[in-house]
Amino acid sequence: MEVFYFEDSGRDLAVYDIARMNLAQWQLLPDDTARFGISNSTYWLKVVVTNQSEHSRSRLLEFSSTTQDYIEVYSELAGHYKMGDRVPFDERPLQSITPTIELTLPPLSSTDVWVKLNTEGGFFELLPVKLHTKEEWAQHQLERNFLFGMFFGSLAIMLVYGLTLSIVLKNTNFITYSAYLFTALLCTFFYYGFGFRWLWPEWPTLNFWALQISYTALILASSLFAERFLNIRQHFPVLRSVLQLLIGLMLVSLVLTLSGVHLATMAMLIPLSMQILALLSGCAVVTAWRLPGWTNLLFLLAWPCLLICIGLSFANALGWVPIALDTKYLLSGLFTVEMQLLGILISKQFYQLRNDLVSARSDSSRQMNLEVMARNKELEVLNQKLKEQAYCDAMTGLKNRRSFRYALDKLEIEVSGQTRALVLIDLDHFKSINDRFGHQVGDRALKHAAKIIDQSVSLVHGQCFRVGGEEFAAMLTAPDQPGLVAQCEMIRHKLAQTPMPLESGSLHITASIGIKTVDPGQFESSRQIYQQADTALYQAKRQGRNRVCEAGLGNDFAESPIPA
Repeated sequence: MEVFYFEDSGRDLAVYDIARMNLAQWQLLPDDTARFGISNSTYWLKVVVTNQSEHSRSRLLEFSSTTQDYIEVYSELAGHYKMGDRVPFDERPLQSITPTIELTLPPLSSTDVWVKLNTEGGFFELLPVKLHTKEEWAQHQLERNFLFGMFFGSLAIMLVYGLTLSIVLKNTNFITYSAYLFTALLCTFFYYGFGFRWLWPEWPTLNFWALQISYTALILASSLFAERFLNIRQHFPVLRSVLQLLIGLMLVSLVLTLSGVHLATMAMLIPLSMQILALLSGCAVVTAWRLPGWTNLLFLLAWPCLLICIGLSFANALGWVPIALDTKYLLSGLFTVEMQLLGILISKQFYQLRNDLVSARSDSSRQMNLEVMARNKELEVLNQKLKEQAYCDAMTGLKNRRSFRYALDKLEIEVSGQTRALVLIDLDHFKSINDRFGHQVGDRALKHAAKIIDQSVSLVHGQCFRVGGEEFAAMLTAPDQPGLVAQCEMIRHKLAQTPMPLESGSLHITASIGIKTVDPGQFESSRQIYQQADTALYQAKRQGRNRVCEAGLGNDFAESPIPA
């Protein structure tokens, strides 16, 4: 088999144009591997397959790339097929993760297979072209599936181990290690074509999205693991800021890639990921130098493996560092080494934590007592906060209806030498505020009114409550009944004279107030007190709003009502 290539820079040649070209116009692929890298051209391969036997021979022509966008094959013997990871998987003649066609060659004959390579993003994947007998191909599939089974199996076992430690110990390093393993398992599963083969063979776009997202997630999870393990926040604060910037740019590049921006993957996503890994590798070197030890040295040996994997794979695809070995297998090999080393590192940390726990238990009773006391104090503070939340209104910060009921019951039985009063305050025309300006302005109006009422009540050393909706209540005391009424007038007047600013103009808010006074020595039930105050409130509403009415008298104490 010989493989030649031709660059169609105009992207306008058809297969019959290609077939008429003479051999001098073609260039030979030295190792039957296409490394076209970044290009906007279309590339054609001419695969010359010869049968020198006197018998017919069946051969399988394999294009060993799971991520090449478009592979269109023209052959007099095999027919015309469109393949690649941007074409539904079921259109392939053989259901293999690498596009493969079958050729049956007559005795003592030679045939040409024309292969058109295209890409949407402007980047051509590394594409080895291989010719197998059926027996060789079956053996190759068996060996490949065995290696992938070992690879995915080892990752799955380490993932289960990491998840178990994460659940038991709830340690950040174990959690981030498990996340790293999980994203590595997903990314390699998609990268090797198994996701396209088994999960979504009818949706090539989904396969592209899954590959890009899982790759980005892999880099982010590995960065998080390294950042926590090396304690970059403390030891390298400036580099941490640079790392966060690179991660942000990588997320932007992911969005551009998924949006269909050409070369976003090669121009941004891949270089940024390599910069992130290189930065973390530098931090690992400095950490191993500053804090020499078996743990940091092991991390330093393991960490650059992912950087080497990605770097060699794309350098080989671009033709910068031609490698005869299929870098996909190199990737799985180096990746397995890294995960095994990190697994040993995590295991050592687990045993170190266990030993520390045993040592701490033998001489930590005093410390545990102190911690228990501190926890109890925290619980007391928390209980107090919960109690405050249970008796406070979340929107206005005033005491809520529960607090009001307690204070009202206390008013019923309280013995005092002063005149006391229950005051009910209801905002006027509040529904029209919501209808006209919307509920957001309505909420602001409630907070505005609550603040003014609370300030006014605080001036006379009273208690203020929000009892529901736009209704408020207050408990006031004064030497006599006129003093209480004057206090209520002050509240009404202050609210009416303090408009709430809006974006254009202001909003005047008024309130109707009902008051029920309780003289010294007077004993009435809380129900009676509330009902009489409520009756006075509705009297104020009926008499035109923005006024104060006292229960039992029917008098209007509003000297000069102010329009809302």
